[in-house]
Amino acid sequence: MSEIDWSAAKPGQRWHYKGPSAQGFYPVRDVTWEGVWTERPTSDTGNPISERTAASFLRAGLRHMEDRAATYDRPDGERSMGAAVSAFEAVSGVRLTEEQGWLFMAILKAVRTQQGGFRADNYEDGAAYFALAGESAAKSR
Repeated sequence: MSEIDWSAAKPGQRWHYKGPSAQGFYPVRDVTWEGVWTERPTSDTGNPISERTAASFLRAGLRHMEDRAATYDRPDGERSMGAAVSAFEAVSGVRLTEEQGWLFMAILKAVRTQQGGFRADNYEDGAAYFALAGESAAKSR
């Protein structure tokens, strides 16, 4: 990944970066540096990362969900877990509920928090996935 000059970045400012995302999966993507790019040593408030609050992680997770709603052009956001667990069952023969699918993703993010350096997106996405598991549980139980 090329070096990025974040010196002029402001919280919430959008950048168009031609290159891999923080996870390296998408070749071109509009991103906000807060909660996505961890190369910048400050949080969304401009304070050092060590001063991020629990609420800032929740807000960032919500922004990720809202961004996915816009990306996938669905007013209720990206809700592909039902289709994903159905496909998983067809391939593996193992049945998961939608709630269990979201829980799996939250656990994946929790495991990633223990590997390598600090990456805010693991905590932000984990909060969002756990919220989606709660939404699914509330509908199904």
